[in-house]
Amino acid sequence: MNDKRKTYKRKWQQAARALQKQKYYGSIPDQDDSPESSLHNYAEQSCITNYESCNENTAVEQTNNLELSLNLESESEWDLIDQHIIIESDFEDEIENIDCEASICEDLVKWVNENNISHNATDQLLKILKSHGMTKIPATARSLLKTKRNIELVTKAGMEYFYFGLEKGFLNTLNKYPDKTLETMGEIVVSFNIDGLPLFKSTKTSLWPILCGIHAESFPVEVFPVSICLGGSKPDNLNFMDEFIEELMRLVQHGFLFQGRNMGVQICSFICDAHD
Repeated sequence: MNDKRKTYKRKWQQAARALQKQKYYGSIPDQDDSPESSLHNYAEQSCITNYESCNENTAVEQTNNLELSLNLESESEWDLIDQHIIIESDFEDEIENIDCEASICEDLVKWVNENNISHNATDQLLKILKSHGMTKIPATARSLLKTKRNIELVTKAGMEYFYFGLEKGFLNTLNKYPDKTLETMGEIVVSFNIDGLPLFKSTKTSLWPILCGIHAESFPVEVFPVSICLGGSKPDNLNFMDEFIEELMRLVQHGFLFQGRNMGVQICSFICDAHD
């Protein structure tokens, strides 16, 4: 029996004995504060009320039998008590592990986003961590990053269209920069590219993304998609640019609110054809 179990057992026995003694002695008139006097009074009272062969030895023997019975009950019930303590301790440990792994997940998400880690590499890392005991972390990058599995597409310019948004791209990109860079960045300087990208040689299916690049001093240009169109031919018209133009004009006129300060948006260039 380990020290912790012995300590708990001793406390339980002391408390139980105190309650039992109070039950036996509590209703006897107090003639003396000493334990011997209380025991003597209890013996006399017992003799008066229906006990034929009763004396001090009888009362003492009853008390000893009570303590022996208490010890036996404590031994038989201690396993249940100990089991309860272990379960409670395991539950507390489990809560601590959940909190710890939740914190690790937050750090992993930040690390993946700041370093542009691929989903395949992230999946491999998560697999390694799970094999070393972190069983509650997500198994895939999609689950870790809470990537939407289903998105709503609309039809524009005869193509399937999805709009990511400029502000969301600004926010995700700026969060990757260190604080010192952000402190000196008075405005967001951006360039855009709009062009078709064939997917397969055997078909005419192609992507028409609107890409935005943010220029920051001492950092390579960070590129993110603003919108994407998918179809079997070129866009029928320029309607797929409507949301982009509307949001860009608003940001140029009113700026972008980031970390409590308003940052201006300056257009550097539009790149419509790739360089040879």
